[in-house]
Amino acid sequence: MLDKKKKLKRKSAERQAINKKIASIRTKLRQEEQELVQRAGFVATTISKAVVDKAIYSQTKSSFYCLGDFRQLPAIVQNPSDSVLKKDIFNYTEISSAVENGYGHNWLVMLDEQHRMHPEIARFASRFMYEGMLNSPEGLYKRMQVIADINPLPGNPIGMVDLSDTYSVCIKTNDGSRINLLSAMMCMHLAEKMFTHYGVGIITPYSAQSRLILAMIRDLQERNPKYSVVSSATVHQFQGSEKPVIIYDAVDCFRMPYLGMLLGSVKDDTSNRLFNVALTRTQGKFILVANRGYLRRKKLNKKLLFDKLLRSLDDETDVLSGEQLVEELGTYEGEEADVFFGDRDEEDSWNRYINDIKNSASSIVIDLPGPIDDDDNAVRDFVEAIKDASKRGVVTVIRIEESIILPQELSEYAVIHPYITTPFTIIDQRIIWFGEPLSAADFISEGEILPTEYFPCLRFEGKHTARILRAFYQITNEKGVARNEQVATGFDS
Repeated sequence: MLDKKKKLKRKSAERQAINKKIASIRTKLRQEEQELVQRAGFVATTISKAVVDKAIYSQTKSSFYCLGDFRQLPAIVQNPSDSVLKKDIFNYTEISSAVENGYGHNWLVMLDEQHRMHPEIARFASRFMYEGMLNSPEGLYKRMQVIADINPLPGNPIGMVDLSDTYSVCIKTNDGSRINLLSAMMCMHLAEKMFTHYGVGIITPYSAQSRLILAMIRDLQERNPKYSVVSSATVHQFQGSEKPVIIYDAVDCFRMPYLGMLLGSVKDDTSNRLFNVALTRTQGKFILVANRGYLRRKKLNKKLLFDKLLRSLDDETDVLSGEQLVEELGTYEGEEADVFFGDRDEEDSWNRYINDIKNSASSIVIDLPGPIDDDDNAVRDFVEAIKDASKRGVVTVIRIEESIILPQELSEYAVIHPYITTPFTIIDQRIIWFGEPLSAADFISEGEILPTEYFPCLRFEGKHTARILRAFYQITNEKGVARNEQVATGFDS
């Protein structure tokens, strides 16, 4: 019925009839629910519903039992004036403060043995979030270590893919959320390497990043149903779920001048509770994807669980960074991959990119945050491929900031955009390249130039991903020109 309703016009008589029928069904369900509650000797529900639903709170007879974790997330309250719901029950009853100060509480029964996580993950959470009181049963280590043993970082229950010294860029979306294309594609590349062994969950603090990753998953699932074991959500959405492997995408990076509150705020312990939820969704292997160089510059508060995990990682055994990224995670020459990952300067990577341009059929949109690199042979290959595509009728746009100078041969394709941040190409509205072509951009942070030292490039194919990227980066028509852009002319060679 709902599927049929979606296909009908809003004012059609048939849609209005369906709405009346749905409303009638909901009314009957509500009546039956109230009758069941009145007859029940035991009712299981959420705290929020127990507070706001008269049918439940008016029938409470003698006992109230609350099962929950005050080190994880409280209910989401959209009405800021509702003081009852804003304060979670553990704070309201002062159970939280009693535990934090080492006291007992007459209403608290501590469930101190966990069966979900690898004991090393549980030990970390126990030390910093549960006053050292969380224990793991015998035999759990052996079962979960099998998951920790898979690549990458075999044997490590907790590890990190560090994007420091790469051109990793975070931007704010129109709705105030954040995305990072490099980290999203890296997370999907990691998931591709692991999903054939175990289910993978990709968690991120930001809804926009989650939507981007979900678009990638949807594209992959349409080609290969086996990707159904891969999921993505925000931390709030993932609470209550679990996966053998969790990839945590921190997102925050250059060019954001400050950390997002979801990652770096100590107010109300929100960031710690968020990260604790993400970490403890894991059964056997937790991989953090982040730019540690950026995070160190922003000087994370030492009270943050996120900072404590970063400090606990051993660079030699727990972290992949720099050249190791391609060495350990890269796609072999000639290998087919759902998410290709290579070094921008490798011949194989460049050839794959040029071949995609040569095979383009309708459109090429390129965002170039810096000047094209000074490899004359590569520039010549690129110019020839773009020119040939144009002759075939392929609409080509290269979006740049006003200060960027293109080779004269490419000036006819240039469009000025006031804020180009991320080096990417979208071909035929389905093929996405991060890191190509050869952009030589650096970062400026707090007045200091931070040169890019490593140049990972990734390729992904999918119409849903291309569509959401066009929206996030304001590519509003087939020429890649938004309302605030203008065609650029008169570039120097």
